[in-house]
Amino acid sequence: MDTAQFQYSIDFANQYGSDYSSQIIWGHVAGLPNEDEKVFPKYINVGEYYSPEYSGIIAGTWTEISNPENYEVEIYILSDTYYLKDSCNLEANGTWKSNKEIPQGFKVIKLIDKTKSDDDPNRFVEYPYSYFVNFKMRLYSLTDAEYLTDEMPIFDVGNKNFIFYTNKVTKGLKVGKVIQRVWRAGSFSYDVVGVAGAQTNIKNGRLPSSYLIPSDDPSFDKDGTSAKGKYGYMLNSRSWIYDLGLALLTFTTSGEYDLCKEILNRMSAEQNSNGSFNFSYDNYIGPLFEGYVRTGAVAWLIWGMSYYTIKTRDETYLNVIKKAGDWLLGQKVTDEEDPRYGFFKGGYGSYNDNYDYVKGDIEWCSTEHQVSSLQALNGLYKLTGDVKYKNAAERLHYNIIRVLYDYNENRFYQGIHEDGVDKSWALDCVTWAGLSTLSDDSFGVFSSELIKTALSNYKVDNAKLVTSEVTNRFNKDYSSEQTFSGFKPYSDLGGGYTGSPDIVWSEGTLGFVLLCMRSGENDLADKYLSEMEKLQSVNNDSGGVLYSTATYGELPWEFHVWECVTSTSWLYLLKNNPDVLFPKMSYSTYGNDPQLLNRAEQIISKIPLTSGLKASLDWKDNGVSGNVGPFYVHVSAEESSSVTADKYYDFDINNGSIDLSKIEDSVGEIIKETGKGSMSDFVGLFNGIAAKVEKGNLFVGIAPGIPETGDKCGIRVITLANYDKTVKQDGVVAKAKSSIKVIYEVYITNKNNLVMATDKYQEYTDNLKMMKVDTGLLIAKISNVMVSFSGIVLTPVSNYDIGLGIIKDVLIGVIVFLAWVAIAF
Repeated sequence: MDTAQFQYSIDFANQYGSDYSSQIIWGHVAGLPNEDEKVFPKYINVGEYYSPEYSGIIAGTWTEISNPENYEVEIYILSDTYYLKDSCNLEANGTWKSNKEIPQGFKVIKLIDKTKSDDDPNRFVEYPYSYFVNFKMRLYSLTDAEYLTDEMPIFDVGNKNFIFYTNKVTKGLKVGKVIQRVWRAGSFSYDVVGVAGAQTNIKNGRLPSSYLIPSDDPSFDKDGTSAKGKYGYMLNSRSWIYDLGLALLTFTTSGEYDLCKEILNRMSAEQNSNGSFNFSYDNYIGPLFEGYVRTGAVAWLIWGMSYYTIKTRDETYLNVIKKAGDWLLGQKVTDEEDPRYGFFKGGYGSYNDNYDYVKGDIEWCSTEHQVSSLQALNGLYKLTGDVKYKNAAERLHYNIIRVLYDYNENRFYQGIHEDGVDKSWALDCVTWAGLSTLSDDSFGVFSSELIKTALSNYKVDNAKLVTSEVTNRFNKDYSSEQTFSGFKPYSDLGGGYTGSPDIVWSEGTLGFVLLCMRSGENDLADKYLSEMEKLQSVNNDSGGVLYSTATYGELPWEFHVWECVTSTSWLYLLKNNPDVLFPKMSYSTYGNDPQLLNRAEQIISKIPLTSGLKASLDWKDNGVSGNVGPFYVHVSAEESSSVTADKYYDFDINNGSIDLSKIEDSVGEIIKETGKGSMSDFVGLFNGIAAKVEKGNLFVGIAPGIPETGDKCGIRVITLANYDKTVKQDGVVAKAKSSIKVIYEVYITNKNNLVMATDKYQEYTDNLKMMKVDTGLLIAKISNVMVSFSGIVLTPVSNYDIGLGIIKDVLIGVIVFLAWVAIAF
């Protein structure tokens, strides 16, 4: 948590921002050795320290001045300059006192020689306080580099209160350093023994440094004096917030809640006013350089904070988490015409190849950011119960599969721009994205293909731990006779990462391990987990996992042979709490909230189906009949009961109505009870493509209009037997048992064999008195057949067990939404 281990801490009196200049900066240094050598005042003293808050008479004593008439004590208020407030004579009784009350402000008291001119440096004699000989304070302005603005004495004003001050202040991030004079090799030199930023919040808590950098590494920069540029500035005390999210998951899992609270207290103080967090922070200085925010990193921190809160039930940080969650939702693209609609933008601020800062929103929607955001949104929903997070997660999860998955190459694209997808190949777009979609009941079948893709395009066998003294390949400290197998971060396929290094990347390899664990590929998981454990036991390793097997320090790679929080946390969690990494969430209730399925969203639900068929289908129709669409369907079915086709009814639609008289069984009776049998009544009852039961009300979808003459409407009556299913929906476990005799499914196609889209919702409870939606949804056709709609179970159920109790003999029916895919080749 404190890798630099500076001896002394700096506490600035205020949070002096980057634009603050030409005004006083002052503060305190804690812990200096009071007995160390000091220069004591020889002629004047004060009986107490007159703080900036004090107002009133200031007084003191004087001694050993043979001609006191030539001297006086001047009292100043220091701000942008020194403002003289009073001149005090030296009295014959050895005292001096201000002639009037001195107002509040930072007071500087000087003994001066009145016989000297104002511009004579010998006019100043001394201060009334002692100051250290071997310790000084330096103030820097950090912009493109550090610029020294002043070197100041550190005054002892009594009671171990050591202060510094200056008004030599320029714009830029203010960094203070305590320097100590030491005798070394026959001469004096200065060591930095304390560092802090003028906006630091270190007093609120420490942060774990992301890397443990050997002191002989060119990137080692303990105090900011050897940085080669912005990227290298104090790397060894830098904390990336993605790593902080992982640290919170790790410390929560291990029960080290005090460490979690340190991180949470600190990040509560660091949170930006809009709810976001910077990409990284220095442990001692705080936020560095310009505003640089990344959505995926913020999402990991949100998930870490949420998990701690859920696990411990400590709601101290709930408002911080919710504020960050609202910022995250603000990154969502809301323009329906934008191909990125429903995805989350990348954040704010960027650096070009010369590391020049570029302001502005990051319009690119990275796949890594999407899957990280999905994790955060699910955590926020679980923590707060606010459906806005659930709704965003449902849409995002659906879009990741629908838009970003490359079915030809069995991997996810790297992201999406306004002008289309980014087809570059990155390992986390196979593993992390795969982990985020395994819970989709139809898409999960592709997990084996994702594993094959990773093995074919990213696998590295028998890599050596490379030692080198070349700056961008530097590694002298870590070595091993072993070789290591794992996965590299990028592939040269598809452009974007030409010349990517063939290194074993531990973080990415551990992500592959988790994908294998979730997919039941235990042998593969064990193999590569063991390989990563080897990277924890090389020569000179202190227990952390090395980030990579070779250093590639230059942009855009930035991989180093350093022990790191990232991979060490991943390894710990995979062995102790793997479910906390990309936790498997249920998206089976997507579409249950009617507002999700309005015309603006144009998304069809993916509720698991109970048709008895096994099916998986993606389908998009761009512009149905010119006035509806585009809309998308992704559906699946798993075998859960026996199915026998019983009857099939086909109707021609004439002038907006159909003849229902040919239906003679119980299905027809229910239809006839709805009213006159007009087409609008029919659609109102049967054209449901999603449903939600809440407080006893059933919500179903309604088609946008009445079909025209020549369109087709059909009903298929099916017999199901031995229905016995346990359902988990919205966190409630429900069991339904019945011998289901008959269900029906309804489809409507227009004359061009295209399905009607859904646009509205209405409450419908009067005729059927249904109480529980189980599973099921609309199915799409691929060729010229039809689309089947939902079905209803007509046979009563005697027992229905919902979580905490049993409701007996009260249900008239159970709704089952039937899946049926008719594919004509």
